[in-house]
Amino acid sequence: MAQGPGQSSHQASYPPNLFSQGQLRDPGLETLMQRQSPAPTLPTDRIVAHQTPSESRDAAQTFSRNDGDGVPPFPSTSGQSGNGEAYATPKEDETSETSDSDTEMADARSNFDEISNLDRDAIDKRVRNQDPVPNDVLRSITNLFRLLDLVDEHGSGGIVEKVVIDQISLHRVLNIVQPGSYDSVSKINFKALDNLAIKPTGVYGNRSEIVKFLRQAQYLDENSAALLSRVNGPGDSNTNLRSGLYLVLDPNHKSLGPAKHGYIVYWPEDTTWDDQAASSSVRRNRVTFMRYLTKLADQIIALVSPTQAEAFIWDTSAHNKDLPEDQQDNDDDSRLFSFEVSKSLEQEEDAVGSPGFTVSVEPRLLPRDKASSRVRLVPGEQKMALLTVTYEREQPLEKPFEENINALNLRRMIGSTECPLQLGDLKPIDLDILVSNGLRESHRGIFEAHERRLRNLNDDRVASKRDDDRFIEDRITQDKPKIRDEIHNAVRVIYARTYPSLGFGYDMGHGPEVSAELHGRYSGLGKLEGEILKKHKLDHVQDKQYQVLKSQWLLIEECLDNNPNLSRNEQDELVNDVLNGTTSHVDNKSTSSDQPTGGGIGGLFASGVSTVRGLLGRGNNHQDTGPKLQSSSRTTASRQLPDPDFVAHIHSADNLRPALTELLQKIQRRLGQNLEAIERKVLDDQMARVIPVERHRQSTSASGVRDVVYNQGKEQSFQRLMVELKREMLSNAPKIRHVNWVRKVERPGFGYGYQTSGPQFRWSGTETSLRPAQNRFSIYPLELTEQDSHLCRSDESHVPQPKLETRHRFEFTLPKGLSVGFIQLIRDKCLVITSDAVRTRIYVEDNVTLDHSINTTHGKVSLNHDSLGGPKCKFALDQGTRILAIVHGQKEDLKLSIYIFDELFTNLRSRGSPIPLKNWYNQPVDISSICFVSGLEEVCLIETSGRVRVFSLVTQQFRNASLQIDRPIIDAFSAPDGSCLLVAVADERTPTLHQLLAFHWASFGTNKKGISSALLPLCDGYRATTRLEGRGRVHVVSFSGDTRAVTSTVLQITQKATEFSFRSDREQSRKSATETVNNSLMDCHLEVWTRFPVVPAVARNTLAAINRRPRQLIFVSPIALDGVGEYFARMISTFEMTTQKPMGGSLAAIEVKSTNSNEISGYPSNQASEFKLGSFIVELLCLIPLQ
Repeated sequence: MAQGPGQSSHQASYPPNLFSQGQLRDPGLETLMQRQSPAPTLPTDRIVAHQTPSESRDAAQTFSRNDGDGVPPFPSTSGQSGNGEAYATPKEDETSETSDSDTEMADARSNFDEISNLDRDAIDKRVRNQDPVPNDVLRSITNLFRLLDLVDEHGSGGIVEKVVIDQISLHRVLNIVQPGSYDSVSKINFKALDNLAIKPTGVYGNRSEIVKFLRQAQYLDENSAALLSRVNGPGDSNTNLRSGLYLVLDPNHKSLGPAKHGYIVYWPEDTTWDDQAASSSVRRNRVTFMRYLTKLADQIIALVSPTQAEAFIWDTSAHNKDLPEDQQDNDDDSRLFSFEVSKSLEQEEDAVGSPGFTVSVEPRLLPRDKASSRVRLVPGEQKMALLTVTYEREQPLEKPFEENINALNLRRMIGSTECPLQLGDLKPIDLDILVSNGLRESHRGIFEAHERRLRNLNDDRVASKRDDDRFIEDRITQDKPKIRDEIHNAVRVIYARTYPSLGFGYDMGHGPEVSAELHGRYSGLGKLEGEILKKHKLDHVQDKQYQVLKSQWLLIEECLDNNPNLSRNEQDELVNDVLNGTTSHVDNKSTSSDQPTGGGIGGLFASGVSTVRGLLGRGNNHQDTGPKLQSSSRTTASRQLPDPDFVAHIHSADNLRPALTELLQKIQRRLGQNLEAIERKVLDDQMARVIPVERHRQSTSASGVRDVVYNQGKEQSFQRLMVELKREMLSNAPKIRHVNWVRKVERPGFGYGYQTSGPQFRWSGTETSLRPAQNRFSIYPLELTEQDSHLCRSDESHVPQPKLETRHRFEFTLPKGLSVGFIQLIRDKCLVITSDAVRTRIYVEDNVTLDHSINTTHGKVSLNHDSLGGPKCKFALDQGTRILAIVHGQKEDLKLSIYIFDELFTNLRSRGSPIPLKNWYNQPVDISSICFVSGLEEVCLIETSGRVRVFSLVTQQFRNASLQIDRPIIDAFSAPDGSCLLVAVADERTPTLHQLLAFHWASFGTNKKGISSALLPLCDGYRATTRLEGRGRVHVVSFSGDTRAVTSTVLQITQKATEFSFRSDREQSRKSATETVNNSLMDCHLEVWTRFPVVPAVARNTLAAINRRPRQLIFVSPIALDGVGEYFARMISTFEMTTQKPMGGSLAAIEVKSTNSNEISGYPSNQASEFKLGSFIVELLCLIPLQ
């Protein structure tokens, strides 16, 4: 990229501005940033803002004001800030002008956008582990809010401290000052917040001075001040206020209008302002938080206690060891050096002990039952750990299973005695599968009894069926006459209802009670009337003779109606003629003459001839040869009159004529015959319907009853079978398989005659075993923070502060009868040697596979005690040479076996045959412990008598020199740096105390008394020595259950040597200069300028100022600090001269002054800069970089 005018080469290497012309460089980011975050309304996570072990940088991030109108929470906009517009946040200058290491937050994280939220669960989990205790002072002080918090996280390089935004407190404060403004960190209504203003004033200093200042400013009441004061107490674990940035709002902010005044307080760690005691991580955290404090407040108050004020050193020759070396001198000649040849090292053998680190062990990690448990240290040359051994009583274990099994394996499982079967609530189909695969052979008598019961049940069912069939047939036979009567009666009832004038009744041979019983027994009887009416038309007489008589009746009746004056004889003659068919001559006579004769029957007929002729349908010239009574007119007339109406008509008293009596009787006889014909048909039809239906119903009912009885008996027999089987299959075996169900698996065929290897089954159940009593071993490594790890490599004198790692612990169990003979950490693995009555096994695994390997495999090497000469062995491992030494055998025949690991400590092999040691001893000897001369193939053997000898694996000989320690040896181990043998012995004056003696390997045997290095703290069990991360000084580590702490004694071990070197002649004057005590209260600003950019390469305008006041730094102390202004000016001059960073006059513009704490009761709000609250929150969030 071409370098523009006025750009330095360093500036020209920067990437292009992401926000040029108000647009994102990658247009795809805009869509991504417009997506809503799924964060809950009540946040439970925090946003990682800074990772302290690495250098960090300010980073840009775009936030928008959420005005509630659907505006996306993160649109890309220009850098202008106005109503409803977004704040663009370009990056500051990422590095200083002269140092590539001046970066801020380079490895921090953010979860403001959806992509970052993919890692949100891990952050949530970490933060939940850092959540405050229930009685956190934040919950007790309503106007105190944590903005930035300091938490621990396990990184790839060790434990790291990170600065995170506390979303819980941010949620609280924003919704208090502007309800509903905060939904999640990615959904904040900045526009609503910009209706409010904030006047922040920064505060830092000693904890007690901070509490006193806030109390005087009436921002804390007495109870709150007392609560914060108790936080200072070292033994008070009921309060918890971690180091961080806190916002303290005016308690009366609700009544003071939209402008909110508050103090941004940097709450320090215990040693933050102690120049001598502050560790590197504490110093780094101090610089980080002071950077954030200066970014959020223009006016800052430094609170200085009287002790700190008196300890200030104003002399320019004094230096703060925390500052870079090139900034500890500020005179003009500081860059000119002269050198001299001097003796840089002249030292004798020595080992000086001093207090090292102290690690408190949480009570939850320690066993509660101290009688059956123990706590020990696990040694390691580069790392070590705390081991807890907890006894666990035997208890049943259940392991559910559901798997496929073939017939062969199923038969083998059924017959197994090592893991016998126990039957669960099986179904008959499940049991049949087990029976067909061998279960019957094992319990033949039980199954034969069950089968006999089933045969008896079946015989009973057959006999019962025979009896039921006979009973049904007998009853039906008895009921048939009654059923016929019921059918006869039903027909007569319908007929009588149809032809009520006929009076055809039926007298049944049984009463209504029997009828009711029959109807209840034979359901078909209730449907008789419907069935009869559906199949037989009783209202229409089908008899042809009846229809002829009906027609003749109508003819005669009409003739009589038309000739009402006929005498009885004439009527009879008319009826006779109609019935007998003799009306033809009447017709002939009537046609021979136009005038009637006026006398005789012929005349009667002649008078009505026209009517008869009409009824009979004949013409005047028609000649009859016989009776013609089926003419169409008469048939039509008869059909048009329904039979029920006709019958009723002819039986009415008004229509009854004596001449028609005979005809009426004929009609009645035909009706009776018709009824009988219908009854015969109905009877046959209904008997064929009612009786079979009832027979089937009763047979089915009886069969159902028999089936119920049979099934109940079968189920009872099956349950009895299961009870007997379970009773007989009871077992005391330690491992039992309970079967819940078994199914046959139907597998598809493969065609071409291919046959599978037998049936397949799938079964499910629980495998129950009694887990024997065991010991649980939990190993918690001591891990260094990433910063401590770096300092141990660069500074040998650095004393790290390790932490117990609980999440990545090693854990394994050993059953009763197994013991651990040796254990040691090797890199990220653990060497464990176990022993039982027969053999010793060696395992080397990581924390994931260790337990599985110990409990399921034979280890890397398995050693038989018979070949070892007994179970008593002594072990030693040298990580540098990867050699494992084992001393074994009886006292009179000791041997030394050597094994060697590969470079990855994955495989172990023997190196040669065991080396006999008995030739080097005149009498049986008891070896108490062995260790290596670190880095060499030499083994040191310590005898119970106190004699110490060194055996060379190369020459297979002992050294000529030896030691005789006359005091009881408590512990003995080799220094990991290979310098000396360390022996803990009982103190001469107080035997309960232990003295540490050092015997240098280079002069082994010459100094018989050893070098008294230190008085060791009390220890439960054996001590261990380590050189954490393989760098730095040697630590002798102890653990005390009474104090629940792991403590170390750090040794400065020197060898006899003389060295010369070129050295600056100013070093001596530098050493004689006074070191500061708490000048960091002022020097912290210089550290911030050095580490972070003073003027960013790309300016941003995130803060929307309403009234910006000049920047001020006010030192408040009861003792006058008149020199603070001059001291601050010298710092600026030193910084400008040594770093050459661009400052743009920003540092010189800071007004630095001091005032008396007795004359100040807070900072006047009218002198503090005033910002829109929304833009202030954006500035806070913009301290978090995107990744």
